Parts: sequence; C-alpha cells; structure tokens
Amino acid sequence: MAAEKLSNLHQRVTNDLLHGRLTNAQGQIPIEPDLCKRYRVGRNTLREALGSLVQGGVLQRRPGWGTFVVPEALRRYRHCQAEEPDRDHPKIG
Repeated sequence: MAAEKLSNLHQRVTNDLLHGRLTNAQGQIPIEPDLCKRYRVGRNTLREALGSLVQGGVLQRRPGWGTFVVPEALRRYRHCQAEEPDRDHPKIG
C-alpha cells in the first residue's frame, strides 16, 4: 500500500509540474508543509516522491533557497512521458 501511495503522489506531483500548477514565476515549488497539506500526505512520503524527482534531475534542491524545477529536464521529461488525462484538474471549456 505504501508503494502505491508513493507512486500515486509521484504521478500527481509530476503532472502538476508538467502543467505548471506547482511553481511560482522563479520555478520554485512550495515548501514541504504546504505540499503535505495540498496532497494530504505525510512529510516522509512527500520527501520520497520529491527525492526521486531530484534524482531524476527534474527538481533541484538549493539549500537556504528551496526546491526548483530544472526547466530543461522538465521539457525532456515532457517529451519522454506519455501524458495521462488530468483527472485532478480537468480542463474547462
């Protein structure tokens, strides 16, 4: 069950990154407590999901500054992954 929860969270975070719903204008993602509330998960589960995105080069942690999207990696990821329909945030119109 824990692996399924982690996989689901990883997919949701990735989907939000790909659709530009998670970053500010500087490419920074929200702080961990805010993400835990947003995704309704514990901090350890969130850290595992974000850690896999950091290891994959999609996110970069900058101590003292926060966690940021690596734009080039996100573009590559976008081309390599088949996007699934966005069930959490359907398009209107």
